[in-house]
Amino acid sequence: MNDTDPCFEIVHFAFVPEVSPGDQLAAMKTLGEWAATQPGFVGRQSYRDPVAARWTDVVEWTSLQAAQAAMARSQQAPALAGIMALIDPETVHAGHFERTH
Repeated sequence: MNDTDPCFEIVHFAFVPEVSPGDQLAAMKTLGEWAATQPGFVGRQSYRDPVAARWTDVVEWTSLQAAQAAMARSQQAPALAGIMALIDPETVHAGHFERTH
C-alpha cells in the first residue's frame, strides 16, 4: 500500500467486562467524534456483536499516513485516556487495508 492511497483502518476489540452496554455506546460515540476531527478522516462505521460483546470499528482515511498519525495521536489524547482504559488490550486487533477495486 502506498502511503498516500486511501486506507481503511479496521479494529476489532472488546471492552472490559465491567463496562455496561450504555457506557460502551457512549465511549464509541466519543471515539467517533474525536476521529472526525483528525486530518485525513473520511468516515467511520462501528459494529457490535451482541453475542460475543465485541466491536468492529471501520474508519476510512485519505491515506495510510493519516491513519497511522491519528492512531498514534489517539494513544496520547487526554480526551480519550478514560476510554482507552475501558478497552481490554488483550482483545485489540487492528490493521490498515487498501481497497482492491
